[in-house]
Amino acid sequence: GSSIREIAAYGERRAAEIGPENVYNFAIGNPSIDPPDCVQEAVERLLHTVPPTQLHAYAPAPGMASVREKVAAYLTDTFGEVYRAQDIYMTDGASSALAILTRALMGPGDEAIVFAPYFPEYAVYAEAAGGSVRVVPCRADTFALDLDALAAAVTEKTALLILNSPNNPSGVVVSRPELEALAALLREKQARYGHPIYIIADEPYRE
Repeated sequence: GSSIREIAAYGERRAAEIGPENVYNFAIGNPSIDPPDCVQEAVERLLHTVPPTQLHAYAPAPGMASVREKVAAYLTDTFGEVYRAQDIYMTDGASSALAILTRALMGPGDEAIVFAPYFPEYAVYAEAAGGSVRVVPCRADTFALDLDALAAAVTEKTALLILNSPNNPSGVVVSRPELEALAALLREKQARYGHPIYIIADEPYRE
């Protein structure tokens, strides 16, 4: 049988034996807590105050302008760089954004580099674009990026790199020195192979 099914069954047995609160699931990061009360209150307020024809109508393709303006202001305040509403494209979750970006930046035969351990859907997105993933192992003792292994993995087929920080499931956060070294390595590889290598920053657990 499947190893994944065996692990899932074992987790269920242990939860029955010692209590579900004592079993930690390090799988794909499904939420295990309720959203804040303010979220529930906002949804209820919208349901009762916004006309149904407006509430359930199509939004503009890039997202509502008011939301994009708030996101741009937040990013500007957080990172100290100027973001504008027109720089923001809203999607219904990170998975949609990742799928769109992967399709846009990859073609048949291209490779996306991912660092193990990684969110398994990355491979699905790459394969849907006609490409594949090349998995780079992390450092076994710390789960940190192994830049030597990355340097060996980048080839002329490399179209992009997906960087998940904090990492799901290890929780490791990529440091600024690591990011700078990663950027320098990719600049050198771009010059060697004559095409851009994009970084997709997947940061759903950043805050």
